[in-house]
Amino acid sequence: MIILEKLFKLLRPLQRYILFILQIVGWIVVICLLVLFILTILQLKITDVHASFGDFVLLITAAFILAYTYEAKKMREEIVFQREMASAVDINFSMSSGYKLPLPGNTFGTVSTTKGLNSVSGFSFLSGVMITKIGRCSPFINVGNALRADYFIETEKGLQTFMRALSLQDGEIRARIWMTNGTKFIYTFVTSQRNWKKTIKGVKDLDDQLILIKKELDEP
Repeated sequence: MIILEKLFKLLRPLQRYILFILQIVGWIVVICLLVLFILTILQLKITDVHASFGDFVLLITAAFILAYTYEAKKMREEIVFQREMASAVDINFSMSSGYKLPLPGNTFGTVSTTKGLNSVSGFSFLSGVMITKIGRCSPFINVGNALRADYFIETEKGLQTFMRALSLQDGEIRARIWMTNGTKFIYTFVTSQRNWKKTIKGVKDLDDQLILIKKELDEP
C-alpha cells in the first residue's frame, strides 16, 4: 500500500502527459474500429488490405493530431473559465428588517461588495423552483472603496417566496449576479442562524445572517 502511494506521488507531476498518451492510444483504437467498420461496409477482409509502415505512421500522426486538438480545446475552455471566474468578487448581504411583514419603502437588507475593474452591477435573489426574481435591488453606489445597494422585498407574497426558497433548499438561497463586463454568476448563500425555521413556526421579529458559500457561472 505504501509503495502504491509513493508511486502515485511520483507519477502525479506526469499525470497530464500520461493522460495525453492514453488519449492518443484511445484515438488509435477509435480509428482502427472506424477502419474495420468501413471494411465491413465495403465487404472487404483485412487480408485484402495491404498496410505499409507509412500507413502505420499516418495512423499515429492522425491520432496525435486528434488528441492534441482535443487537449488544446480543453485548455482554452479552462483559461476562459478561469478568466471569467476571476471577476467573481465576494458579496456580503446584511439583513435589515428581518422576517417582518414587508412594507413599501422598508429595506429588507443591504448588499455590499468591493469595487474593481469588473464590478457588480446587479443582484437578485432567486426562488427555489421557478427560478424567478424575489424582490428588487437598488442601483449600486460608491461608498469609499466599496459598492453598496439596498435590497427590497415589499410584498407579503415576495417574503413568502423567500421563505419557501429557504425551506426547499434547507436554509440556502441563490442569487443572480450581473457584472459590468457582461458576465453573470449564480451565488449561493446559507443562513448561519437558521431562524427562518422558527419564523415559519410562528416566532416573530427574527432575522438571519446570510453567508456566501458558493460561486458559479450562470451559463445559458
